[in-house]
Amino acid sequence: MGDTAGKGRDSMRVIITATALWVALAGATFTHDCSGDMATIDREFAASRGLTVTQRAEVMARRAYGEEMHLADKHEKAVTTLAKAKEILGVK
Repeated sequence: MGDTAGKGRDSMRVIITATALWVALAGATFTHDCSGDMATIDREFAASRGLTVTQRAEVMARRAYGEEMHLADKHEKAVTTLAKAKEILGVK
């Protein structure tokens, strides 16, 4: 009986570990859409009216830095930076 309980716990550990890994990878796939964010920023920036010169400069600086971080595989930093640029543009 003790042997069966041990196998059950091991199976649960495998299932829990696999599930956690799947969730982590799926989350990374959906949250790291840097290219899509940059395209949105480019599109919205081109159509934007009413931004101050300072806001326009900040959007472009954040967009450039976000791309730099994306290319350096620092996607969390890229996503955060690009989100700030989108916020200035009024994009969710």
